[in-house]
Amino acid sequence: MENIGKRIRAIRDAKGLKQEYIAYVAHVHQTTIAKIENGHIIPRLKTLSMIAKALEVPINDLMPPTTANGVLSTHSLLGTLWLRLRYWWYSKGI
Repeated sequence: MENIGKRIRAIRDAKGLKQEYIAYVAHVHQTTIAKIENGHIIPRLKTLSMIAKALEVPINDLMPPTTANGVLSTHSLLGTLWLRLRYWWYSKGI
């Protein structure tokens, strides 16, 4: 299963962005981005949200397809709750 770090790196590379830029926009240290991309640490939800904003993608794009499409689909209770929580985060600017 593809991990979050690999997805972050793939999106970042596709957009031609550097780790330093993502770290600056997400208000984290560059080494934190490197550790996440290399799979050494799992980001907190707030950090993941800030990285998603820095990459200008929905947070679901950073999650493995099996998680984002299966467990968090709008056809499940968890998916519906996730969608509402995500809307709340973005409306509050978190």
